[in-house]
Amino acid sequence: MSRNLAKHPDAKSRRELLDEQKQAEQRADRRRLIMIIGGAAVIAVALVGAAVWAVQSSQQSDDASSFGVSASEAGASEVFEDDNTAESAGVHVGPNTSQPDVTTVDYANNPPSFGQHYPYWDQLYDRYFYGDRDAPQVEVLVHNLEHGYSILWYDPDLSD
Repeated sequence: MSRNLAKHPDAKSRRELLDEQKQAEQRADRRRLIMIIGGAAVIAVALVGAAVWAVQSSQQSDDASSFGVSASEAGASEVFEDDNTAESAGVHVGPNTSQPDVTTVDYANNPPSFGQHYPYWDQLYDRYFYGDRDAPQVEVLVHNLEHGYSILWYDPDLSD
């Protein structure tokens, strides 16, 4: 007696079942990836927004009177703008230049903001403060200014 082993019309083959399972896993992976990217995007937007807010809130007051004392109370002088059009601006003097005999420069302003200077800069990069005994020559510091350094000048003769 032979049995009819014909498949039921609704039965799926093993390959079809595996394909459906693989497609379901791919959809789940895609959803997971979209959630990760979406979450990262939300975090990035929040961080950028926080940074912009912090900058905006810190710039709301351009008025220096919002902290410290007023310029007149501090004894500050008027703002001085130096006209950097002198012919001596950017001219190197001293050893290994066309003017090796010039060892000091008489600057029009004290502190100077430009003018003749030595062709080298201060190499002591691990130092951020100089006292009146170990300060580099002014001609060296003017070269540092030429290269974009910021220098805070102070008067050593001021009282404590």
